[in-house]
Amino acid sequence: MLIKVLLMLLYYYFINFNSKNIRYNTINIKDKTILNIAQPEILKDEKINDLLFTITIEDININNKPIYKINSKENNVNKNITILKESNKDIIFLAAHSGYGSIAYFNNLDKLKINSKVNINYNNTNYTYKVINSYEVDKGNITVHKRNEKQLILTTCGKKDNTQLIVETILE
Repeated sequence: MLIKVLLMLLYYYFINFNSKNIRYNTINIKDKTILNIAQPEILKDEKINDLLFTITIEDININNKPIYKINSKENNVNKNITILKESNKDIIFLAAHSGYGSIAYFNNLDKLKINSKVNINYNNTNYTYKVINSYEVDKGNITVHKRNEKQLILTTCGKKDNTQLIVETILE
């Protein structure tokens, strides 16, 4: 059964490259039980290196792009693909800019199709996720359905003003 989860109090900045204004995005989680789940090892790596894992999405030419620990200064949407602090053992949230420029890593995120593959390499182990859904919602009205499978949620600004693109994937 799908449980609706509204995302909570996350402020990440997305630059609207066309108007050069900073847009604020808030993701809300209402189901507080999800926030109390112990973090998985993938989110608790204690190595000195800030690298957490790498992501590859061949369909949109993202190859071994580093994802840094949640508290790392490199975990910044203005530098890299960012892991959001609401990530937990069941759902990992990644955000990046779209639009134009060298940091618009998710500019072609809307090109992913159902069953497209997203690969995460963590500690020399590859985890493959497949796309199961892709949609745009109004900013501030983001709902992600919690599933029984492990999930990876990719998000960026939508193509229309004041929208957010959500790409849902599940672990194969």
